[in-house]
Amino acid sequence: MICSANAGSDSLAKAISAPQASSTMQTAQVSSDKINVNTASVSELATLKGVGSVKAQAIKQYQRSNGDFSSLADLEEVSGIGSSVIEENKNRIAFN
Repeated sequence: MICSANAGSDSLAKAISAPQASSTMQTAQVSSDKINVNTASVSELATLKGVGSVKAQAIKQYQRSNGDFSSLADLEEVSGIGSSVIEENKNRIAFN
């Protein structure tokens, strides 16, 4: 009986600590939500609101032709990236 009580305690301890670890991981994901448009991959750029794979490829092509972006205004020069896309994502975009 003593062994089964210890086994139950171990299971309970694991169950209690597991959600805490999960909460920590979710916090890390939220804090790293910014996307550096100069270093992001096409698939990372495609996660921005209103930017699918075609617009993400256009961003990378524009960057190859014109150099790194330094402002939201630079990004708006990309065909298909208008002010509404910029507005929706301005808090998620980084340049450095």
